[in-house]
Amino acid sequence: MAARAGERFRCRIERATSVAQLETVGRLRWEVFSQAIGYGREVAPALCEITGFDVVPEANLFLASVDGEPIGTLRIVLPSAELADWYGCTLGLPMTLDAAIGPVPDRRAVAEIGRSAVSLAYRGSPVIGHLMRAAYLASRAAGITHWVAASLTETDCATDAGLIDLLLARRFAPSRFTAIRGPRHAPFAPPRRPFFSQEQRQRAEAGDLSGLALPRSLNFHLLCGAKAAGEAYFDPGIREYLVPIVFDLDEYAASPFGRRFHAPADEGVGVAPLV
Repeated sequence: MAARAGERFRCRIERATSVAQLETVGRLRWEVFSQAIGYGREVAPALCEITGFDVVPEANLFLASVDGEPIGTLRIVLPSAELADWYGCTLGLPMTLDAAIGPVPDRRAVAEIGRSAVSLAYRGSPVIGHLMRAAYLASRAAGITHWVAASLTETDCATDAGLIDLLLARRFAPSRFTAIRGPRHAPFAPPRRPFFSQEQRQRAEAGDLSGLALPRSLNFHLLCGAKAAGEAYFDPGIREYLVPIVFDLDEYAASPFGRRFHAPADEGVGVAPLV
């Protein structure tokens, strides 16, 4: 169970390298994503969720646990010219199979962060901060200066995705150095997961954006220093729109969230060692 109010949260962070650990990563991802969008048990979780990008040398999979219980996972993939040539994609990063990235100041210094999954009982706990800290330290050690990622919008509605793009353009500065253009996959019709109400859409059409909130995941990433780097695009694999984002690691570390998990003396957090 998650720590109670006032307790110091402690978890163990390790790299997932064994077959058993990969299966655990696959199960955590399945519980958070595949199960949520309706994939059945007829396919083993690891087969659903573990891909070739999880087992290449450039991948760093992190696994968080409390008292031996796996509770969360996160992945970074470092750039690879070999993978870029093999897959025919920018930087050899997973999301560049679907979105073009460029130009970047140094292709060797851009990694992809993603595939985070946290058990339901630990949502809202500091576990994601510990996982991101591990990813940050590994990235810095590899000479990485920026992360790219795709942030969930919680919707498959093109109109709502357009409103999210508009909110980002009005309220936040875009990424300084890169432009990401997603593919133009057609979403489902009619939408199955609207994010805004019809009343909110009508007000927005009249120019009133007050009261419109961003999706939780996207808002969290912005609070961590990320910037939008392009328009939302539809991913048919997970059945929703994604917003491409970029983290400058200096800005991430300087954000309130980054400072909290990079200060060992921070009360109530308990910085987890990477093993």
